[in-house]
Amino acid sequence: MSAYGKTNESQETSVWTDTTGSVNTTFTNIAWNTNSGWYNNSFRTSGSGQYATINWQPFDNFDFESGKTIEIEFESEKVSSDDDKIIVIGSQNGARIEITPNRATLYDNSNNEVVHTNYKSNERLKLAFIINSIPE
Repeated sequence: MSAYGKTNESQETSVWTDTTGSVNTTFTNIAWNTNSGWYNNSFRTSGSGQYATINWQPFDNFDFESGKTIEIEFESEKVSSDDDKIIVIGSQNGARIEITPNRATLYDNSNNEVVHTNYKSNERLKLAFIINSIPE
């Protein structure tokens, strides 16, 4: 999914889908102003209770024969707690990626940490999780 070209003045501001139109997004408490919504070809939130839910579960029906790459580009700024989860991909209690302002962690289906990486907050980052295929 790309935010390129989206603005708060777009005709369908609150519609965000992938290129096939099958992955959609639900926005919660977004004001669509200079503090939250579309900004500089990105999606931005400010304050608690604002979030976007993207209808995509990459670990459901995962094709382990071909693997998968998940790439995320984001920036955090003026975060009140380094423990805040700014992005969660997957199930809250199973396989997932959790991203905080200064750390990204991949968990397995049993809620065990598989790998993590640390970085500085308040900088634009591009993270890639490359999950290799597993021989049966």
